[in-house]
Amino acid sequence: MSAASRAFAFGASGQTAPVCALCLGRAEASNPERGVVREGHEQRSGDAVMAGLRMALPADESERLVREGAALREEEAARIVLGELA
Repeated sequence: MSAASRAFAFGASGQTAPVCALCLGRAEASNPERGVVREGHEQRSGDAVMAGLRMALPADESERLVREGAALREEEAARIVLGELA
């Protein structure tokens, strides 16, 4: 487990981890939609975030939330994040 994954899991608590999972799912889905191919460091960062989510949430829940996030529209994802920040 990378230091980034551990740091993410430590910081992700309460409602933060589910919101992160939804956003990760939206980001993952938007890359192919936009023709974006991840660079190596981007892939490693995404993998670290997912590993951190698995530490912060039960595996089945993190996977479910990422799938739900992939189905969100950009506007929906933005509202969720902004609602969390308010």
